Amino acid sequence: MVLAAGTGITAQLIGTSTNLTDADVINSECGSTISDVMENLKLGQAYVNAHSAKNPGGEIRGTAIDLGAAAFPLSGENEVPPVDSSVTGTATFANAAGLLKFELELINLLQREIFGAAGGHIHCGGPDAVGEVTAVLVAELEGGNDAMLITETGLLTDADVIDVGCGSTIDEVTASVYKGTAYVNVHSTEFASGVTRGQVGATSGSIVLTPGIIGAISSLVALLVTI
Repeated sequence: MVLAAGTGITAQLIGTSTNLTDADVINSECGSTISDVMENLKLGQAYVNAHSAKNPGGEIRGTAIDLGAAAFPLSGENEVPPVDSSVTGTATFANAAGLLKFELELINLLQREIFGAAGGHIHCGGPDAVGEVTAVLVAELEGGNDAMLITETGLLTDADVIDVGCGSTIDEVTASVYKGTAYVNVHSTEFASGVTRGQVGATSGSIVLTPGIIGAISSLVALLVTI
């Protein structure tokens, strides 16, 4: 989106305002509507840049990154009870108020039919619990996905909360994920109760990231930029 162009302003204090509509969206990389662009701004995936004649690439720039984030490994060993599925991977989350973005990266060397039984979900419960589904990450896929490397991404809002055991809003569900009181479970045709599972604090190597750390983690940077 372009706010203004011309000969420039040289005042010491500059203020400007404008009302943007869908018609002002000139590139669809961050969405085709102004609402899409605003969601990306909230998540730090879009930024404001002011250009000058001296610095045409950008004089000053800012973004609204204020994110919590979590990344943790997935394994059949974390299922309750454990299963020998050999499906591993990583769940990565990044959030802003009212929004939760996720990325599932699954390594499926034995080519199980991933998502074939019930899809993939956030469940409410601790490491030893079998809890209710609180939000759907990936819908059930007829026949499953037997690729050796599977990546799924998405964005959750309050409308995606289908059970209030871990909270009635996506922010409350997010807090449960980060505290380790909610977990990710992926189902397959052969392992209908769960082929791989994980949550914060349940497996060695799981991490919780704060806004100050997130910029230094390349995998999360890629998540925030590309989803």
